[in-house]
Amino acid sequence: MSQSKPRCFTSRRQFDLWVEAAQRIHPGGSSFCTDCSPEYQQRMVALHRCAYPATSFHFDADGYVEGRRPVEDRIKRREVA
Repeated sequence: MSQSKPRCFTSRRQFDLWVEAAQRIHPGGSSFCTDCSPEYQQRMVALHRCAYPATSFHFDADGYVEGRRPVEDRIKRREVA
């Protein structure tokens, strides 16, 4: 996989496993921030390992926490049209 490992993952292997699972669960694409949690984000921010500290968290229809990065951030990184 050509994508570099985000700093919030502990290893390249951990990130590769996440990518494989995300592709099976969300074939159209997913962001690792979507699968983050407020607690993990706080820990990564404190360790200066969170690249997206403006990510906010919401409950989805099934009651699961879902991370959402600001639209401006995703546009800047050309992740949305």
